[in-house]
Amino acid sequence: MNINCRCWYLFPTVCGLAISAAALAQTGVASYDSFSDGPRADLDGSTAGSGWTSAWMDMGQGGIISVTDHSDGLSYMGLGVKPGCAEVPEAWYPGMVSYTRGHAAITGNTMYLSFLLRPRADASNWFTLRLGTWPNQVDVGVPMGSYQYGFMLGDGVFALSPVPVQVGKTVFLVLEVEHVTTTNTTAYRMYVNPTPGQPKPSWAMAEYGRAGLRAFGSYVEPLGYGGYTIDEVRFGSTWSQVTPCTADFNADGFVNALDYDEFAGFFELADPGADINADGFVNALDYDVFASAFEAGC
Repeated sequence: MNINCRCWYLFPTVCGLAISAAALAQTGVASYDSFSDGPRADLDGSTAGSGWTSAWMDMGQGGIISVTDHSDGLSYMGLGVKPGCAEVPEAWYPGMVSYTRGHAAITGNTMYLSFLLRPRADASNWFTLRLGTWPNQVDVGVPMGSYQYGFMLGDGVFALSPVPVQVGKTVFLVLEVEHVTTTNTTAYRMYVNPTPGQPKPSWAMAEYGRAGLRAFGSYVEPLGYGGYTIDEVRFGSTWSQVTPCTADFNADGFVNALDYDEFAGFFELADPGADINADGFVNALDYDVFASAFEAGC
């Protein structure tokens, strides 16, 4: 870490806060992929990220997911992100997109999944991340045949939010799956565009309950007709693990001097990864947002 060579001109008012901010920590995320190992013509074989039990594997359906170079990536106001993203092409049946990757086992009674999703001009009415296998699977994103964000359960039950798919507009999706042991049921709750670094909203935009304690599953599968950009996939057992704030720039679950130093490096190069406020520019406004977030510890 080389914090002194950058703090003096980038963050004169907050440089001294690096040590105190180190005490403000979140539990590390269980599995995280920012798709930062591009450019790659094919996601197949990628081992980027941390906490995974396997590389990405193409299931042979036909559609090829690619990974952009380091200068690209999705962003969402307040969310800790890293450069790079995955481009999912439009690919209709039987050549639809289908990949899989094993994620770390989730302990306890609750699992969280979060990711960024942005429809392109060729967006279809089906692209989801699938968790688990039939009849316990849940497909979250844009369920088959819909034009709203939500999820579909293995037995054909749909739960849709009121948020429509809009070309070019990035959304932040969080799925909560809870084993409610007192009633022997599994609760599914989906949140659209929650505020990173803040407590879980008091209500979900889409939810459904099923009888029995349904298995969480051990892998994630991007599946569908495509036409979307996907980024920042996280699994965890707590809300804070999958909704890290801006100041956790290196996405390691902690707000400390390492985040400070890494942001400074991106900012110096005017790298799009430092576009904290997601306005398409790297400038003093991004500096102000990051400095304020760092000072606050999130």
